[in-house]
Amino acid sequence: MTDLQDTQITWQQDPLFAGLESVTDPGAPECSLDLAWSPAVAVCAGPVAYNVYRSRAAGFEPGPGNLIAAAVSGTSFADLYVLPGSTYYYVVRAQDTSNGAEEGNTVERAGVTAGESAVLWEDDLEGGNLGWEFALGSPPATAGGFVIGDPVGTVSNYGAPSQPEDDHTPAA
Repeated sequence: MTDLQDTQITWQQDPLFAGLESVTDPGAPECSLDLAWSPAVAVCAGPVAYNVYRSRAAGFEPGPGNLIAAAVSGTSFADLYVLPGSTYYYVVRAQDTSNGAEEGNTVERAGVTAGESAVLWEDDLEGGNLGWEFALGSPPATAGGFVIGDPVGTVSNYGAPSQPEDDHTPAA
């Protein structure tokens, strides 16, 4: 007896990957989250790279709009662009770089940042010159002067006022 039915064979092209294993806060003073996973196994020629997706909402659909890192070569990633006290959700997917096939796992892990925001420079612009020294230029100007609190109006790139004009009445 002969089996005359057609048999269709399909080959798996995407890597075998269990997904993201952990998201941790490294405890550094600045905000960041560390992601880690076990290596994927390429079923084609390989090598394997990883795509990292992030959202502020649980249950998100990974896609181009929330891809934060593509073609990561190792099994870890540090997300340095997070806000303090915020929860982030991540999915990591493996991609066979020889054929572009990305596997579709939906393993989602969450992490909460505990670091503080770094203040690089702060000024309330109301407390005087705060140690700044003002000069009339080099060589010194022969007329005029600079008076703290006497602003000159400025405009934005689009021509809208961004700082109002002062009437330039000399300070008493």
